Amino acid sequence: MNPRRMPMTEGGRWFVQGWRLFTLDLEMWLILTLAWFVAILALHLIPKIGVLIILILTPAFYAGFIYGAKEVDQGRDLKFRHIFQGLIDNNKRLPLLLLGLTATLIGLVLMALGVDLGGDLSGLNVRSDRPPVARGSGAVSPIIVFITQAAFFAFLSNLVFIYACPLVMFTNAKPFVALRSSLIACLDNVRPLLLFSLIYFGLGLFASILVGLPFLIVFPVTFCALYASYKSIYEHTPAQPIQDSTPRPQKRRKTRARSR
Repeated sequence: MNPRRMPMTEGGRWFVQGWRLFTLDLEMWLILTLAWFVAILALHLIPKIGVLIILILTPAFYAGFIYGAKEVDQGRDLKFRHIFQGLIDNNKRLPLLLLGLTATLIGLVLMALGVDLGGDLSGLNVRSDRPPVARGSGAVSPIIVFITQAAFFAFLSNLVFIYACPLVMFTNAKPFVALRSSLIACLDNVRPLLLFSLIYFGLGLFASILVGLPFLIVFPVTFCALYASYKSIYEHTPAQPIQDSTPRPQKRRKTRARSR
C-alpha cells in the first residue's frame, strides 16, 4: 500500500482509460448508473433520515462501481450485483459503512461551521446581528467565509475518501489506515488530480447544460477513470483496454504445425 507520484498528464490519461473501460460494457454501465440514480431518489423521499442514509451508503456504492471497473478491466462481465458488492461482501460491509459514517460526521461538522459563523444558512438567507459593512471596507460577508471554508473542507474530504474505498475493497485495509493512505496519495498527486478535476467539472458543466442526461455517461466514466488512477498509483500499472487474443494462439499453433 505504497502510493507513487504520477506526472500531471496522467490525469487526462485516466479519463481515456475510463472511457475505454466504459465502452467495453456500455449498456450495463448505463443500467447500473440509472439504478443508482433511482436508489438515491428513493432514499431522498424518506423524511429526515434519507440524506443521512445516502451519506452512509455512498462509500459502499462507490466501492461497488470501482469493483465493477476492475472486473471489466480483468476481462470479466459486468453484472448488476456489482454495484452492491460493498454491501454483499461480509468482510467489506462494516469498513465501508464506517467510512460512510465518517463522511456523515464530516458533513455535520461543515453544518456546524455554518452555524458557528452566526448565520442561518438554510436557503442562503444569512441572519447576523452584525451591522452591514460598507463596500470597500475590506470586510468579508459571513456567507462568503462559510462557502470558502466549506469548499476547503469538502476538498479535503474528497482527498481522504477518493482512494480509501478501493483500498478497503481490494486490500482489506482498515478504514482509518485507508483514509491516511488516500490522503497521502492525493497530496503526492495534486497535479494529475487537478487536471482530472478540471476535466470532470468540464464534463459536469456540459452535462448540466444538456438537462443532465449525459450524467448517465459522465458518472460511470468517472468511476472507471478513478479505478484507472487507483491502479496506476497503487498497483503501479496503468489500466489497459481488454483485447480478445483468443484467435492469435490458434494461428501460431497452425504455423508451428506446418513448420514441423
